[in-house]
Amino acid sequence: MKINNIQNKFVDISLYKSNEKKSSEKEINPKNSVNIQISDSAKALVEKINQSNDIKYSDKVEKIRKSILEGSYKVSSENIANKLLQAMEEQKGSDK
Repeated sequence: MKINNIQNKFVDISLYKSNEKKSSEKEINPKNSVNIQISDSAKALVEKINQSNDIKYSDKVEKIRKSILEGSYKVSSENIANKLLQAMEEQKGSDK
């Protein structure tokens, strides 16, 4: 399902173009169709994403995605633990 070209913003879908063309050529049978309703909050989220033109973020996401696919993405458990502890400390401070 496509929602206002959101899938093109962070993911390169060129591999799926041929399948998309094939599926768009099929006839739509009213008996087999389904009505889909998108909530207002989902529409607002899509609008917010469309308004954000942060290219650096998109580049960062694409770089991480490629490294995961290549098997070269390294996860640092130490960095994750430090950030979790930092977030917990910040949460404690805001509760007081």
